[in-house]
Amino acid sequence: ADDGVKEEERKKEEEERDRKRKTKKQQEAERQAELEKERERKRQFEKELSEVKYESKEEALAAFKAMLAEKCPSHTASWQEMIPLCQYDVRFRALKSTGERKNVFENFITQQQKAHLDRERIRKKQAKEEFIKLLEERTDIVDHKVRMRDVAKELSKDDRFKAVESERERNDLFEDYVMKLEKAEKERLRAARTENLSAFQMLLEETEGITAKSRWSEVKALIKEDPRYLALEGDDKYRLSAFDDFMAGLARKEAEARELERERKRKEEKEEEKKRSNG
Repeated sequence: ADDGVKEEERKKEEEERDRKRKTKKQQEAERQAELEKERERKRQFEKELSEVKYESKEEALAAFKAMLAEKCPSHTASWQEMIPLCQYDVRFRALKSTGERKNVFENFITQQQKAHLDRERIRKKQAKEEFIKLLEERTDIVDHKVRMRDVAKELSKDDRFKAVESERERNDLFEDYVMKLEKAEKERLRAARTENLSAFQMLLEETEGITAKSRWSEVKALIKEDPRYLALEGDDKYRLSAFDDFMAGLARKEAEARELERERKRKEEKEEEKKRSNG
């Protein structure tokens, strides 16, 4: 039995050695194939290079730039990254010196970086605009009283929410928008209050029986069912203020009326006295 086990182990070891020998042969064959492929690429490159002629420096420069535009992987690529990508492109040799190639590449990358920044700026601006549109559309959950933590989960279901990548920036945009809503609401209430106060003052002027000696409780009983009274919601702060202004005006009018009456009587008395003197 032991001999059988040993024989089995020997066979496994032999198979493993054969596998390794085969693997080494395969690796060597693959390496040789790659070397031959590389030699063929070089031969093909040299052939194509010999056939390419540029009529002018401008044409050569344009060809080199066109190659960069085609092969440059990103705006962050380095010169060392570009060399293996371009070394078998005949346009790489359009410019003769390495220094000139590198200088053109660096100018190209600078332009690419600027273009990338411009695109990012536009993308972020559009993302912000779309985020605000989302808030404007969701009037069912976004008003002048709401907080981000109360609606973030629902808003995040829309891609426009996550398009603004920075959470802090989203929060700032949200707070600014809610502040504008709050300001607009205050303006609306102020305008409505002004209009309602004007209507309330007209109500006081139309109500019969109010004199400079009338009390608020007495006047209130006369007008409390009128829509113009009810339109000033809340406590009596604004009604009392309007009432006080109305009463002050009424007192002035009554004082002016009394003064006019006294002046009329004085004139009549003078006329009577003059008639008696002439008689």
